[in-house]
Amino acid sequence: MKSNRDRIKEKILFLNDKKWRSDDFDVRYYLISKLRKFMSKVVLDVGGGIGIIESEMDQSNFRVNVDISFEDLEICFHKTDPKIHPICASMLFLPFRDCIFDIVISSHVIELAKLMDISEKDEGKKREFINMKKVIEEEYRALRKNGVLFLTTPNYAYHKTNNKLTFSELNQLLSLFFKELSINFFNTFPKISKSRKFNLANVVPKIKAKFVNVDNVINSLFKEKSKNSYSVYFFATAKKN
Repeated sequence: MKSNRDRIKEKILFLNDKKWRSDDFDVRYYLISKLRKFMSKVVLDVGGGIGIIESEMDQSNFRVNVDISFEDLEICFHKTDPKIHPICASMLFLPFRDCIFDIVISSHVIELAKLMDISEKDEGKKREFINMKKVIEEEYRALRKNGVLFLTTPNYAYHKTNNKLTFSELNQLLSLFFKELSINFFNTFPKISKSRKFNLANVVPKIKAKFVNVDNVINSLFKEKSKNSYSVYFFATAKKN
């Protein structure tokens, strides 16, 4: 029987693989598995691109996809799922009134806001990360009371590039708005080589998937704790009180 991961990969390849890049054990596959349980909710995907994540949610949900790329939104509406409502807008200024969404998805977009905040002139100085703060502020504003934000982003501890967030940065950022939050870790196998062939974070899940259903392997990569806050990705949830 085909795994959900493989089925989603086939969908991505059919639609446009360049518009939703992921590795074989991307945290977004785990996110999708968690979102499947929700029904009859009002859902916003910020930076949802071609709509892969929301297309995997139950059809009873009212789903809105905001993205700055009109091309991606065309693919979302005409190819991915015509029942997803596409809106071309910036993640910095969400075109909605306050408190209307039960669920906000923010998957692999906050690092783009950090990239906007980084400039040569700020090198060596304390940065305020205005754009990152604005993204979370807008997502918080759009959520109803008791609404939940699901956020995924690559972890600096693994990727070591300036636009990736550290645990401290992500925690401080979410804590500005949310009193109830958790930041968890996805794929904590060590990176012992730059080569993917010898990188345990890549190799171990692939070996496990030869003997165990790949969806079960993906679920096993979620960890509540991690030594030195290391992981390939962060998986964060935050509830608006």
